[in-house]
Amino acid sequence: MDKTSMFRIVSKKKDSTEFKHAIKPLRIIWDKMEGWNAANTLHLDDLSRNFALNPRSGVKCRAYHRDKPDASSDVELPALAAYLAHVARCPKGLSSFDHGKWRAVWKQIRKEG
Repeated sequence: MDKTSMFRIVSKKKDSTEFKHAIKPLRIIWDKMEGWNAANTLHLDDLSRNFALNPRSGVKCRAYHRDKPDASSDVELPALAAYLAHVARCPKGLSSFDHGKWRAVWKQIRKEG
C-alpha cells in the first residue's frame, strides 16, 4: 500500500498536544483480500504512528536511505527477514509476539545459530 490509500487522523503526542497524520489501515486489505486478517498480517514501517489503527500488527524498522554513506552496511532487512521467518513458523501465531521487541528476538535467533 502506498500513501494513496492512507487517510488522516488526529493523535496526541506524549505532552498531550494533538497532531494530524496519515495512517495505513490494514482493514482495507482485510476487507478486500480473502484470507488476510490480523492473525496473518504484519505492517512494517519506520513510523510507529502509522500503526495507530493496528498497533499489535506493527513492526517498526529503521528507514533505509540508499544515498547515505553507510547504506551498504545496513543489516535491517536481513534481520527483519529472519524475524519474520521465525514468527511465521510459530504455531501460536503473530499475536503471541511483542513486535516492538523484534530486534531482541532476532539477536536470540542469531545467537542460537
